[in-house]
Amino acid sequence: MDTVRINVSKRELRGKGGARASRRAGRVPGILYGPDENVALAVDHQELDRVLRSVSSGNAILDLEMEGRESEDIKAIIKEVQRHPVTEAVVHFDLEHIRMDQRVRVHVPLHLIGTPAGVKEGGILEHLARDIELDCVAAKIPASIDVDVTNLERNDSIHVRDLALDPDMHIMNPPDQVIAMVVSPATETEEKPAEGGATPASGAAAPAE
Repeated sequence: MDTVRINVSKRELRGKGGARASRRAGRVPGILYGPDENVALAVDHQELDRVLRSVSSGNAILDLEMEGRESEDIKAIIKEVQRHPVTEAVVHFDLEHIRMDQRVRVHVPLHLIGTPAGVKEGGILEHLARDIELDCVAAKIPASIDVDVTNLERNDSIHVRDLALDPDMHIMNPPDQVIAMVVSPATETEEKPAEGGATPASGAAAPAE
């Protein structure tokens, strides 16, 4: 599991006013949710963009360097990132303060590996579940999970129950949830109706006059 260092500062002004002040100063407001207290944070937007790019393909443990608390070993995971609906710039973030030996729930990306046999025969691969939710020890959070789809034939599928993970990792998704499947391409020809319309069944009553 990768660890990414990020420099943050404690935000003295809380609420919407404090958040707006941080944005005007070129910093992104956020919250660190902890077991004893929640801490309002702010981080330089370029610093946050760097961190988010580094973890874009999976999970990571954040090693927080907080002004005034340099001696503390503060680890966290990203719980939520809010973006502007038009510019997609990050406007707020939520972190969860963790210990490396505690159990946490995280969403882990699923990466499909290989070319299915059914695709080589003209089928189409559909990736239906992009991630799964895991309950596991923080130190064992996988950055991502590879799913081998090489042996999938047409109309075959891989389910959550097919994933082989560490026994200490508990998958929270339904076992029968489909991760990926190979389907046949839709036919372009449609069955044409018989010429002259349908033939009445034998013995059917004649219409009343």
